Amino acid sequence: MAVSEQETVIRKAEFSPVTPVPGLKPARAPLEALGEVVVELSVELGRASVLVRDVLEWQPGTVLRLDKVAGEPITALVNGHPLGSGEVVVVGDRLGVRLRAFGDQGR
Repeated sequence: MAVSEQETVIRKAEFSPVTPVPGLKPARAPLEALGEVVVELSVELGRASVLVRDVLEWQPGTVLRLDKVAGEPITALVNGHPLGSGEVVVVGDRLGVRLRAFGDQGR
């Protein structure tokens, strides 16, 4: 059933004041408790702004020019948020990242 604007009453929520309980400390779980949480790690080599018409012309062999210079640090992201920076390395026959800086140091 739809409610018309005339029937809707909007008012500010009111709450009782919150007072601390004497002697009670906030619970803090150690970071080890998060050890089994899975996060997504991604690495950003660089970015580019392109026109859709250019994307529509791409084909195998098209080279995409990014904003970073070769050898410039890459950005490591955890769940899409910057973790730090590093460099691309080869580990056996796979690519890897050697982290060089974390947090604000990595920007």
